[in-house]
Amino acid sequence: MAHYPSQNGSEAAQIKRGAPKPLAELMNPGAIEIETFESMDSTELEKFMNETVVIYVHPTRESGALDVITPNCNGINQPIIRGVETPVKRKYVEPLARCHTVKYEQRVQNPSQPENIQMIEKKVPDYPFDVINDTRKGKDWLKSIYNSL
Repeated sequence: MAHYPSQNGSEAAQIKRGAPKPLAELMNPGAIEIETFESMDSTELEKFMNETVVIYVHPTRESGALDVITPNCNGINQPIIRGVETPVKRKYVEPLARCHTVKYEQRVQNPSQPENIQMIEKKVPDYPFDVINDTRKGKDWLKSIYNSL
């Protein structure tokens, strides 16, 4: 319990402290959701995320883009070279799938009212890739990630 001076500075107020809360909950209370896939238990999920899949990250013509990208999972990096089929654990595919940039396109619905512009949101993947070799369950898992974005 902490003691702080009250508004008038003469008395001490007592504030009870509970367990610390995650930053996301403090910023947006009630918005935390735990994502599960087909209600797997933790050992099945760990085994699933450590399965090896073959992916192909497409080369880019963007200036300054790196030829080697390094997705990170639980503090461990996995270097992936663009333009080369690479076997990786599925846990490194998820950060690639979720990494995207939001761009906006301006559209005028009625040319007689050019001041009414609509901003259309488009999500563009930062690292477009294809999964070359995966199970049906893995393909469904990746599709569920894309649908959640």
